[in-house]
Amino acid sequence: MIHVLESRVRQIRRWLSRSEWSLRLLRLPKVQADHKRGLVLIQVDGLAKSQLEKAIKRGRMPFLRKLMKREAYHLHDVYSGIPSTTAAAQAELFYGVKGAIPAFAYKERDSGRYMKLILPECASRMETSLSGLGEGLLEGGSSHGNMYSGGADEPHWCASGLGAADLLKNANPLGILAVLLWNFYSVVRLGALLVLEMLVAIYDSIRGAISRGEVRQELLFVFSRVFVVVGLRELNAVQASMDVARGLPMVHVNFVGYDEQSHRRGPSSKFAHFSLLGIDNCIERIWKAAHRSFRRDYDVWIYSDHGQESVIPYAKENHRPLEDAISEVLGAPVASPTAMRRAPRMVRSEHHNVNRLEGYLMRRAGTKVTAEVPVQPGSPVVIAVGPYGHIYLPEAPEPGSRDGIARRLVDKANIPMVMFADGPGKARVVTPEGHFELPRDAARVLGPMHPFPEECGRDLMLSCHHPHSGDFVIAGWRPHGRPVSFVWENGAHGGPGYEETHAFGLFPVNAPLPRHGSYLRYSHIRDAALHLRGTPSTVRTYPRRKRVEERTLRVMTYNIHGCGGMDGKTSTSRIARVIAQYEPDIIALQECYGTKRGDQVRAIAAQLREDFHFPAELNVLQDEYGNAILSVHPMKLTKAGRLPTLPGRAVETRGAIWVKLDFHGTELHFLNTHLGLFSLERQRQAESLIGPDWLQSESCGGPVILCGDFNAFPSSTVYRTLTARLHEAQENAEGHKLRNTFPGRYPVSRIDHIFCSGEFKTLKVEVPRTHLTRLASDHLPIVAEISLPTKEPLTSQEVPALGKSEELSGRRTAT
Repeated sequence: MIHVLESRVRQIRRWLSRSEWSLRLLRLPKVQADHKRGLVLIQVDGLAKSQLEKAIKRGRMPFLRKLMKREAYHLHDVYSGIPSTTAAAQAELFYGVKGAIPAFAYKERDSGRYMKLILPECASRMETSLSGLGEGLLEGGSSHGNMYSGGADEPHWCASGLGAADLLKNANPLGILAVLLWNFYSVVRLGALLVLEMLVAIYDSIRGAISRGEVRQELLFVFSRVFVVVGLRELNAVQASMDVARGLPMVHVNFVGYDEQSHRRGPSSKFAHFSLLGIDNCIERIWKAAHRSFRRDYDVWIYSDHGQESVIPYAKENHRPLEDAISEVLGAPVASPTAMRRAPRMVRSEHHNVNRLEGYLMRRAGTKVTAEVPVQPGSPVVIAVGPYGHIYLPEAPEPGSRDGIARRLVDKANIPMVMFADGPGKARVVTPEGHFELPRDAARVLGPMHPFPEECGRDLMLSCHHPHSGDFVIAGWRPHGRPVSFVWENGAHGGPGYEETHAFGLFPVNAPLPRHGSYLRYSHIRDAALHLRGTPSTVRTYPRRKRVEERTLRVMTYNIHGCGGMDGKTSTSRIARVIAQYEPDIIALQECYGTKRGDQVRAIAAQLREDFHFPAELNVLQDEYGNAILSVHPMKLTKAGRLPTLPGRAVETRGAIWVKLDFHGTELHFLNTHLGLFSLERQRQAESLIGPDWLQSESCGGPVILCGDFNAFPSSTVYRTLTARLHEAQENAEGHKLRNTFPGRYPVSRIDHIFCSGEFKTLKVEVPRTHLTRLASDHLPIVAEISLPTKEPLTSQEVPALGKSEELSGRRTAT
């Protein structure tokens, strides 16, 4: 009855959903519901793992903290690659191409064209090249606020193409007005956020203008902060929420607010971290929309594309522009077609200047910004955006002269790191400390604290060998002292620094990611996403975690309610995902249906990729309904039969299943049951289970585990009958707070139990109450980690039955 009521409430909420009504009023097409899982990828642009941990600690990202604490999400280290930019990271994620670009801005050697990937024509040209090298990850889906579309059918606000007008192409003015009225709260909220952010931005900009004298730049930053940090963020969140309501298979959304703030104020600044509150709220709304979608079951993955270093501008440290310093070393005028952020009080060079922020705003406005910049033939060219750049000489230098030029660039121009290709598979590095070779001396070049020295050193070498790299590659990274950015900013990325290469990934524990190695690359995330998209029948693709102690057994009991979720959907996939999330060694399932509903147990076992064995004879189904056992350890059926019922009453037949489990050479007896609804019926069934037909039979000698849905409270006679012979896992776990299991949404009773004989010691018990477990069934699962000590087992007399005072204590601590 409870699940029927909750299902009706969910149907009413779905009918009243703002997203659903927006879809109708805007006449957006919906995807036909199917059994394939969808994926939502959320990118927090520029947020290093260390900054995320600080933000969580300071309360700036409470929802992400909740995901890790309650929703079984795990925080991973992610290596961004070189260059550590959005353009390179998304090329690897969307198209599987590592090191696709030599830097965020560079020169195409074959065409002589200057590429700056914030510009639409450059980003589009690059994506055309990438699409010929690999399958677009987002095919059939949508892409919001990214550098590339990723092959998405519906790109919105992407550098390679805006595509935002498609959202309204089928809508009429009355429909748009109705959507605004239906979302009146959201419109008012957005207006209030814009006003608040405008006031804070003006105050912050006045302070910046007074302290630095950058009036024009500060005024530009006000509009960037308001419309990019807030306006675009909220628009992307709304569009992504509607996309999951439509059932699109892949949705990727990028939030750039923190990255923009960090460039201006620094990655650790209060203003940058303040922007994370709004991003966290948007992630929460998208996550909830994805898990409420009726058209598809979604996974939501959250990651960042790179971090940022706190830097000092080159011009500030050296009191002259980078071009002037390099021109002095080379003895010739140097051209610089890319934007260099300098202090306004300094003399600007006469080269074409397209500021990154200006370009960003112009791109958002749809203004055409060209990368064609006249450069005098025969002039050396310097292209450096951020802390990583290239020097292109009119003619390739003699091999013997490159060391000398690099040394002068370090000593006279005060560039922290100069690199160049030096034969196949090698690169030469010159720093103030000396001359080094990559990748051999990566640890010495990058510093002892670098999280990814070997792979970063190899990527630096490959960057020097990139077809479009300069004759010299320059970097502002230095392991001792504050790094340098070649443009005027307080936060930067692109180089090989500790923070800028150390991104994060926040994924559910059962995400099909590799478990070898200590960190991930975007190619790993891409492979996992492609697998999730292409093989919807699988929820486990990786080796199981090894137990710390081989004598430890993970047991789960779960009433799956015929795989009927609280939203009215029947889904074996959701049940399999719950099981896979907690990696039990043996599982007792109740209320399983057979062939009339697709043989649910077999479907669940298939989705778990044969980590669980389910021989057909172990499925005891009376009238296509009953209990089942799945295990990763060898097991043999001992008995399967019915339990006594009440004579003369039309009640549901109840049964039990008993297997012998080979647990690392030790024989264990494992029983699964589901008792009746009437107290007298349950008492007879419990007495039968502990009697000569089952636990006291000659065949049942040794350690015993009895679990299932007993429909019995801890204060009941049935419970006392069973605990006279066995101990209950929740009661026996030291320091464990008792948890209720039914109903799943608001559990008020503890009727599912795991009982163990005295040989076992309960180490840990979980009753997962996540969004998924509350949705998948009307019961919550119980997961107990128990061990067989090597010492002599306890006798049954040493396992006390619960007395009255213990029962009352247990009831008081139950939640």
